[in-house]
Amino acid sequence: MRIDANISSDYLKSRIAALNSAPLKEGSLPDNQKNIPILKPLSLYDDIPEFTRDEALLYQYGKDHPGSLAGSGSASDYPRNASQVSQEYIDYLNNRTITQWDKGRFYFAVDFMPTSDNLDVNLSRLAATYVTALEHLETNFSGEQLKSYKSELEAMVLEKKNAVANYFAKSVGGFMDQNGGSGETQKVYDSILACYDQKVEQYSEFLKHNQDFASLKGTEDAWLQNDVAYMSQQLQKVVGALGQEAADADDHYSMAEIVLANRMVREVNNTGLFDIGGNEESIGMQVGVLLLKNGLYAEAGEKLGNLAGKMSESVNRWITRTIDKENERIKTMYEAPYYDKAANPAYDVSAIRAMSEKMLLLYNETERNYAEAILKGIELARTTSSQKQNPNNAVLRYNDNSFWNQFYDNSGRLSSKYYMHVPGSDTRTDFCKLVDSWNQFAAQISKSQDFQLNANTISVLV
Repeated sequence: MRIDANISSDYLKSRIAALNSAPLKEGSLPDNQKNIPILKPLSLYDDIPEFTRDEALLYQYGKDHPGSLAGSGSASDYPRNASQVSQEYIDYLNNRTITQWDKGRFYFAVDFMPTSDNLDVNLSRLAATYVTALEHLETNFSGEQLKSYKSELEAMVLEKKNAVANYFAKSVGGFMDQNGGSGETQKVYDSILACYDQKVEQYSEFLKHNQDFASLKGTEDAWLQNDVAYMSQQLQKVVGALGQEAADADDHYSMAEIVLANRMVREVNNTGLFDIGGNEESIGMQVGVLLLKNGLYAEAGEKLGNLAGKMSESVNRWITRTIDKENERIKTMYEAPYYDKAANPAYDVSAIRAMSEKMLLLYNETERNYAEAILKGIELARTTSSQKQNPNNAVLRYNDNSFWNQFYDNSGRLSSKYYMHVPGSDTRTDFCKLVDSWNQFAAQISKSQDFQLNANTISVLV
């Protein structure tokens, strides 16, 4: 949906006033000041404090009076809050001629991690800051100085947007291309840049018809028009309030799709199917949990677009490739001296698949109840493993039930004289880790608590 760039001045003033008087949230306090609440404005940027007029004023004062900050001036002379800044200094800000571009405010406005899941918000920050910075430069500079500054601005923006696009392209698109996809890395990259370009176009079009969108001209705070960080935030507020929406073309993915897919990739990368030992049943159980996570992701992602279906297929291929790769690694050792292939053979893929598929059947049998399917699946895997366990079994992973013996209770290992506790180390049981992993993933993917696995997950500690 495109926004209407021709908005009345009165409407803009009312929107700015409403947005700047948003609900306040309480900050933290020293113990001796608990009865004096500190309130901070809500921010467009989640936990990052609002770029307020007072913050901008103190920043400008500190920049113009570096001696006070360095200690060469009297500490009592430096204002502790904006109310202590003299009217004379504010008049100076309003009447001065800008001779240099303050790049620090640009970097301050776009100070976010390229890997952040706030992808759409961060692209809006970058686009709005670019548009307001460009307006600032074209208003205050000319000739070679303007040309030089604009060149610097373009380079700064290019570096930032490429960092964002490259991260998600390699993480999401790269994973898909390595697991059956084709051209997905480029498509994710192009989708992000297309979204950014569209935001720049929308902000630019709006600004062209609403030069005084922050209602600052002719006021005591007119100097704020030269603060790129403040103006960028105000632009995002007003345009966002008017219903800006970056429409996604058929050949591009939405930012919400990409972020959700990236969460699935992180989950896969954190799943070490063979990291905790065990046998075919325990590995099949872990595969089953990952398949259920993949199913939950697909349900949520398909509401956003077609990326989830492709990613879900890539996850399935990753599982197959990972198991095959481990078996290939084991088989390369068969001819090595002293390697006992009878005691440590390659994994039986059919047994692994049988267990993971049973967990999917349990999901259907429990009326699509993820939590119940996982708990029943764990018990089925443990029971099946116990039935195959035999002290005389030539396969080592079936003559010792150590994995399942400490799956729910690791007190024996933690209390062993051979165990060395490292402060801060993870002492949770494998069951506890599985439950925590599922609950965190399910909450983030579904944006709800509907799929939480409610079980006793307290570890047995030393």
